Amino acid sequence: MEYRLIPLAATGFLLAGISGDAHAADDATIPQGRETFVTYCAPCHGPEGAGLLAPNLTDAEVLHGESLAEIIKVIGEGVPARSMPPWGGVMDDVTIEATAHYVMSIMDDNLPSGMVATPDTTVTPFPFGSAEEPYILRTFMPTMGVGDEVFPHHGNGMATPKYNAKGGTFDIETMQDPIDGVPGAIAVNFGENLSYCFDTTECRILYTWQGGFMDMTDYWGAGQGGQRKKFGYVPTVLGNLLWRTQGPAEFAGKPRFRGYRKVDGAPQYFYEIGDKQITLLITPSDEPGVAHCFYTVTDANGQTRSFSRFLHQNIEEDAS
Repeated sequence: MEYRLIPLAATGFLLAGISGDAHAADDATIPQGRETFVTYCAPCHGPEGAGLLAPNLTDAEVLHGESLAEIIKVIGEGVPARSMPPWGGVMDDVTIEATAHYVMSIMDDNLPSGMVATPDTTVTPFPFGSAEEPYILRTFMPTMGVGDEVFPHHGNGMATPKYNAKGGTFDIETMQDPIDGVPGAIAVNFGENLSYCFDTTECRILYTWQGGFMDMTDYWGAGQGGQRKKFGYVPTVLGNLLWRTQGPAEFAGKPRFRGYRKVDGAPQYFYEIGDKQITLLITPSDEPGVAHCFYTVTDANGQTRSFSRFLHQNIEEDAS
């Protein structure tokens, strides 16, 4: 069988032509896989897999090889050379396998690419929301001076051989340094008064800012998109940094992000830290630039407590 390798920018996935038999999957796992795909993969690949920031996955091809095991490996371990984060720290093995089955099930659907701009597109590299309709973006984010002690569950990136997109090979004599940024972050904008960055690996809010939201030009391209900057995955934060987390996390244990739901347009996060199940809803307070955080914490005995906090400015000057 002859394979044609095609790189997927921003994900590190490779595509290879396969026979229809490889699409066979356990039907019971596909709905679970789709749910996970919509939560974690859709921000880049689109809700139907037809591409958004990352390429179309519905072509008649399969990710990074022909076997389910290879797809599972790519999802779980990521591809550092292409800045695709590993999802093994977020999903368990069953969830990863279900997601791989779902991805295989949409191959050969040949949906129109979601990355194609139309004359009446509203795409802009300067997204913006409002208090009534918050803008939620799953993306890479800059660290903005957050200390290393905040990231104990993140891996340390290392230089990797340069990837040759045309040949589908790696040049072991040319090394590329890792990109400095937070993978798998969620940035939310409520308009000029408040934006924040939440890290789904550590399951904690990293920083807040006021003013603009983000400049996505390097990642999305200028204007209606296209001609993006090579390796420009980390956007530029616009505005003034107000609050930044520091020190170890409040609760001990390994964090595991479970997803979020929208409450009046704002994401309410669900995650676990150790034996505690936690929800967090972040909204603007009555004071401009101050985030109001609503927590519920349920311990191993089923006891739940609720509390809230205000994140007042703790930075004297803009650290960007």
